[in-house]
Amino acid sequence: MENSKIFNYTNLLRVELSNEIDTSEIENYFPQTISEKQSDYNSDYIINYNLSQYNYLKNILPSFDLQDKKFPYRSASAISKNIDGWTLSYFFPNRYSEDYFVAINQGKICIFANKYDSNIVIRTLNELIVRKLLEKNYFPIHASAIVNLDDGKADLFFGGKGSGKSTMFFEKTVNGNYLPLANDVCFVGVENGQAMVYSMTYDITFHKSLLVNNNDFNIKADKVRCNPLQFCQFIDKSWIYIAPLKSLNYTALNLSDDFEIQQISAENMHELLLKYGKDRDFTFDDVLNINNLYPNYDYDNLIKHVSLLNSIKGNVIDRNKTKRQIY
Repeated sequence: MENSKIFNYTNLLRVELSNEIDTSEIENYFPQTISEKQSDYNSDYIINYNLSQYNYLKNILPSFDLQDKKFPYRSASAISKNIDGWTLSYFFPNRYSEDYFVAINQGKICIFANKYDSNIVIRTLNELIVRKLLEKNYFPIHASAIVNLDDGKADLFFGGKGSGKSTMFFEKTVNGNYLPLANDVCFVGVENGQAMVYSMTYDITFHKSLLVNNNDFNIKADKVRCNPLQFCQFIDKSWIYIAPLKSLNYTALNLSDDFEIQQISAENMHELLLKYGKDRDFTFDDVLNINNLYPNYDYDNLIKHVSLLNSIKGNVIDRNKTKRQIY
């Protein structure tokens, strides 16, 4: 395709994007991943966006079997049908998107919608990333993750709602020698004896009290929301998509308590991951019928290959300093 761009997600996934797709919005959520297509470039998938066939496809929707409805994440739902070697999936409207279709046949993908919506392309790319990671036996953790600039290794933070995952992510990347990798969900696994972590990128939210200067963002509520590119520009650092995993950290921050960090046993870490590691908003139903794989949450094998298992509690912020620093 002429004037097409390439979406590069590390060495895991390469997708050719047709020229009708606005890649600027994709770069907001996947910074540093878009490049010009080279003549000898091979891609895993090619995505086209079609605005002319949506109404025709709506007419055949009654032939779909509603009993096969899938629920991949949050409020999303979809049904699929095989037509002449293609899998055609219809995504029902929800609070985040109007309805649309996605057709896939081997490496060819076509999105059919009533109007252009870059969020549909971003969701499709996320689904392709998830399918690739599941093939490599990676599984998700509801966590934030950062990469130490000194050794290039990642620290992962997980815990219950409001436990401080976003606080650790924000403070370490803003005031510390760290780069952002994941703010809400990441995928972890073991390759060649090394624990690894892959990024999943979503909107970043944190409490406005973490900002030294509230003019840095347009704040309309207590929570500040920005996309990954905006956050990278704010901290003047690059987003990282894959890194060796050095530490697993259960967080239970509380500004009223003294700071405490201690190593915990593998058994204790396993129990905490079972309780807090899964994001209940995701079922990982394969709405595109690519491989129909589901995560295998092999916490034991992961823990065996991570060198540091910690519990972090209390107040990690020194509010007496000009910049709010983390210990």
